[in-house]
Amino acid sequence: MVKRSNWTRLREDGDEAVEAATAELLRQGSNVSVYECASAADRQLVAVALSATRQSRQAFQYIEISSSDLGGIRVSRSDGATPLPRANRLHRDLDLVGDRGRLLVERLAQRRAPIEEIRAEHLRKLAAQLLAGGHPVPPESWLLR
Repeated sequence: MVKRSNWTRLREDGDEAVEAATAELLRQGSNVSVYECASAADRQLVAVALSATRQSRQAFQYIEISSSDLGGIRVSRSDGATPLPRANRLHRDLDLVGDRGRLLVERLAQRRAPIEEIRAEHLRKLAAQLLAGGHPVPPESWLLR
């Protein structure tokens, strides 16, 4: 699972769409944060964790990356920086040096990887459930208002 806010260009055909999505993917360098989610519960946890500290009240959008998309890309465990320790344990880094970032985007575009979305209202409900279950959600987070 990789969170990206502006990958809608992947729905288009052509090199220009791939270039735009590659630039978006690599906007913070060749190390790209992803989360290894084995279940819907993991995806929901990560969505709440990543949404808890942001200012935006918009839906959370992400793309799922399969292991077949990663062919040849080094994946390493690293500490996440969300307020939810359980989500942080799912954090990984992709090493997208050289042309690996573009190759990953091309694979996602070829298989028409859908951009998934969790609406803000649902994120709030999930945050309340996590809080009730003993998981720390920052009290100042918009998710709890």
